[in-house]
Amino acid sequence: MPLVKVKEVAPGVIFGLWEISEELDVLLQDTAFTNHENVNIDILHPKKQLEYTTSRILIARLCEQIGVPYSGLVKDEFGKPHLNGCNFQLSLSHSFPFAVAILNQHRPTGIDIEFPSEKIKRISSKFLNEAEQPYKDKVTDLCKVWCIKETLYKIYGRKKVDYKKHLHVKLGPQPNEATGLFSNEVYHEEFKIQIGEHEGFIYCYNL
Repeated sequence: MPLVKVKEVAPGVIFGLWEISEELDVLLQDTAFTNHENVNIDILHPKKQLEYTTSRILIARLCEQIGVPYSGLVKDEFGKPHLNGCNFQLSLSHSFPFAVAILNQHRPTGIDIEFPSEKIKRISSKFLNEAEQPYKDKVTDLCKVWCIKETLYKIYGRKKVDYKKHLHVKLGPQPNEATGLFSNEVYHEEFKIQIGEHEGFIYCYNL
């Protein structure tokens, strides 16, 4: 089952989700896939091969949906991906067997997808700040907080981010809403975060 969902989630913001079920040979033959980044796919782990090719095809599909030519991705000095020759901001994420991507016409964007598991409790002290301690015993809430912080990190797109000090999350009264704040010495901005769920996986992106 390939492309599961393509949706305009806000004006100028389009989201896509892909379930990876194809063989690599099939994906490589897809007319939407071109290895613009010249990545040596052969040296990647088999799952990474599938995630890489699928995520690029998904972005090409989103570009097609909004009538924007797709000429591949380029990465800036910090490793943040951008659409080549297009002013839409983008973000992508994958957690096998799913890949997600988002395009935003108006502002920097981030997206992340994760599967909630008990092991996240073991690393919660590395990313939860004092105000977020009420979430520490709930696996689903912890996964949401982590996803949102990954989303904020991708929005910022630079290194040296302290997940406890610079990233602040408040889950909303509704299970699909939250706010995320990025605040350090040079950047301060709050974002509305949308939370979704698909087959047990949690994904988050900013609006």
